[in-house]
Amino acid sequence: MLILPWMKANAAEENGSYDDRYCTTCHGADGRGNYGVQAPRLAGMEPWYLQRQLENFRAGLRGVHPSDIEGIAMRPMATKLTDESIADIIEWVGSWDYVSTENPYRR
Repeated sequence: MLILPWMKANAAEENGSYDDRYCTTCHGADGRGNYGVQAPRLAGMEPWYLQRQLENFRAGLRGVHPSDIEGIAMRPMATKLTDESIADIIEWVGSWDYVSTENPYRR
């Protein structure tokens, strides 16, 4: 138990503080999304829309319906967000380049 706080502090020293910037775990390092876990694209998303969705997850307006498996997985990520961390995430995600995905039906 004493190791965990040390490990967390050490990781923060090595990588800098990322606070609530763990979006890439599901949404991908480039923000293109992840079909496997149904995580949508974040790169290129309108800032107002991303803000509204994070606020809705935090407030319990999204991610609560039993059929919304992906939303249920997202809600715990957003419940601890503050207004400041949401603003930081929006700025950070806004810095990602939008790269269009290939159309699998176009030949």
